[in-house]
Amino acid sequence: MTEQQFEALLRQALRPEIDPKDTAFSCSPHGKGRIMNLQKVMKKAAVVLAAVLILSTTAYATDFMNIKSLVTTGGKEYLSESYKDMDKAMKQAGFEITAPESFENGYSFRNVRVGETGAYDEHDKELFTYKDLVVYYKNPAGTALSLFTHIDREELSQGSREPDMTRMVGEVQVEYRLDHYKFVPVDYELTPEDEAMLEQPGYYLSYGSDTVIEQDNHSLTWVKDGIDYSILDSGAKETPDSLFTMAEELILAE
Repeated sequence: MTEQQFEALLRQALRPEIDPKDTAFSCSPHGKGRIMNLQKVMKKAAVVLAAVLILSTTAYATDFMNIKSLVTTGGKEYLSESYKDMDKAMKQAGFEITAPESFENGYSFRNVRVGETGAYDEHDKELFTYKDLVVYYKNPAGTALSLFTHIDREELSQGSREPDMTRMVGEVQVEYRLDHYKFVPVDYELTPEDEAMLEQPGYYLSYGSDTVIEQDNHSLTWVKDGIDYSILDSGAKETPDSLFTMAEELILAE
């Protein structure tokens, strides 16, 4: 999993209020890291989030099937701020997920979005597309998290870097990763330090921001009942233990 789906701002998983439209992001491997290009942005604040979602949940473009980039479009297929519409969102996505209205640690539902991501080869030929369903949460302190889901596909799991930590919840393996993102202007030129860092796993460089911004991001991923789940914490505001507790709530939910 990893930041390749950061889906662009749309998900500003942290700031769902940002509603970029007609946006597209792509993420491609560079050494052991990733470089992401923001192809069109409506609102700059979303750049960071967008990048993170892309780079983080579907991210990891892989050599399997010759996938070289993943592009998530910002044109929403479905968006609702009512938890009562979760069934409609799942019907639109074509699969069902476990997503509570609130978590025990205070995070509560903000909105749900259904979108589409395309996988492309080195010649920019579309290999396949898939639906993704993202649920945004926020706690009383204003901290936002996103739950990113899609039908599990072998092509998307191949090539993911080793997790920094794993835990078993019942029979489900939950993987934790801490990734570093650097967002830069479109005319930014890579430095020798950037080139060196891109040789390290878990390092992502994204073009499209107005200024250089760096931040860490937490992510948890697991697969249950054929669905790939990812909890994204852009800015690494929560502790790994807190995220694992949330994952446990989802996995053990009746």
